[in-house]
Amino acid sequence: VHLDENSRVQKIDWSVESTDTSDFTAHGSIALQWLPNSTEELHIRNCGFSGVFHGDQLPADIRVFRASQNRLTGTISLESLPQQIVHLDLSSNRLVGSINLRMAPKKLRFLSVFENQIAGTLRLSKTAEALTFLFLGSNTIKTTIDLSKIPRDAKAFSCEENQLFGEIDLTVLPVSLQELNLQENHLEGPLELSHLPHGLLEIALYQNSFSGTIDLIHLPSCMQKVYLQRNRLWGSIDLWNLPKALVVLSLSKNRFSGKINLSNLPGQLKVLTFSGNQLCGDIDLTGLPQSLETLDLSENAFEGALKVKTLPKTLTVLKIDGNAFRKTGVLKNLDDCLLEGNVMENMKEIKQILSQ
Repeated sequence: VHLDENSRVQKIDWSVESTDTSDFTAHGSIALQWLPNSTEELHIRNCGFSGVFHGDQLPADIRVFRASQNRLTGTISLESLPQQIVHLDLSSNRLVGSINLRMAPKKLRFLSVFENQIAGTLRLSKTAEALTFLFLGSNTIKTTIDLSKIPRDAKAFSCEENQLFGEIDLTVLPVSLQELNLQENHLEGPLELSHLPHGLLEIALYQNSFSGTIDLIHLPSCMQKVYLQRNRLWGSIDLWNLPKALVVLSLSKNRFSGKINLSNLPGQLKVLTFSGNQLCGDIDLTGLPQSLETLDLSENAFEGALKVKTLPKTLTVLKIDGNAFRKTGVLKNLDDCLLEGNVMENMKEIKQILSQ
């Protein structure tokens, strides 16, 4: 407990560093209405407290309330929150209710209600001008979503693992956005990836029902992570001009077809997955980035040459099963690679192909 110069309670921090919430029985309950009126910060992360959350019972001058990993119940109502609050983290509790950003306090910058039981309406609003980080994932929100109404200065917007449905328009995202997470919903329709915000670093849209072709050559130059696996995307894949900053590209479990060229991949790429598509032709592994850690080409229709020489020493997962490659390459310095930690899941299959 921290006091100000007048010996009034200013900050309470009872947070627990451990995130093991398997035993909450000894942690008791908390009555938020009895907080001292002078409290500006309350930190009770990972405490397992039970109790009822009422926004209008918080101290009027509270600015920061971090209460993730508890057992708080009650109804989330942004209009009842104190007007001075800047940071509100209620993730991993048992709250219900709706989210109406039109009624959010004007100074609120961070809002997380991740992993609760929120099933009501979702109303986004550009008028929540201060809101920069918004995390609504792992609830049961069932609605369509208009991405043009994400707060205009938002940097991170997450609404994954809900029941969102319908089509989305990625061309209307706020220019400030750096991270977008909408995975594991029921979204559908085409994906326009050529007009994303220039500063977008990560986009996760996997495990939806998006369809159509995609454009990877006009992604933002700073893009680092793209997760599009488990959709219904189809067509060819152009890998020639990917962003140089790209670290992860996951396109598994779609309906992509045609040939792919792995000779001009970004130098920082670590994860590249294509499993469960209909790709065909030759595969040349002789020019892979030296940073690559995972390459998954399994369960496709590759029937041509598998060209292999010395693989990157960083490569720990290489999957090629479920194809019909024929021998044309020689894997050099295999023992040296293995000694330096280059362990590949199906090296036996590669050896078998090359020994034919």
